[in-house]
Amino acid sequence: MNLIETIQALSLQEKEELYSHIGQLILEEKFYKENERLRKTEEIKMAVCSAMGVSAYDPTNRKRQNVIVRVITANVLLGRGCTENSVGKAMGKDRSTIYHYKETMNTWIKYPGFYKEEVTIWNKIKQEYETD
Repeated sequence: MNLIETIQALSLQEKEELYSHIGQLILEEKFYKENERLRKTEEIKMAVCSAMGVSAYDPTNRKRQNVIVRVITANVLLGRGCTENSVGKAMGKDRSTIYHYKETMNTWIKYPGFYKEEVTIWNKIKQEYETD
């Protein structure tokens, strides 16, 4: 007997109990995955801040070091398969800003002589998080 036939053979009360239990399992798994994603995002932010000598991630600070942190963090998250929208949400920015950070990184890589510090930090973080 397969799973569907087994479920069909259950009483209504057993099906309702199974339905409730499956719903709870789904919610727990979604919560766990979301928590894990948020934890990893925070870990990446802090690693980049540490590499740059910035005390804390600040999405509003426009100082050069803080902008570099945001550009590198965004690109690490993009490299891990996150969308521009999800990265923006995690970083307190919008999708178009994340796109700009991606283009900024492309410029750094294209002209490494002009962006030595940025590329050095990027290579260190990229290696740590195995990002392309």
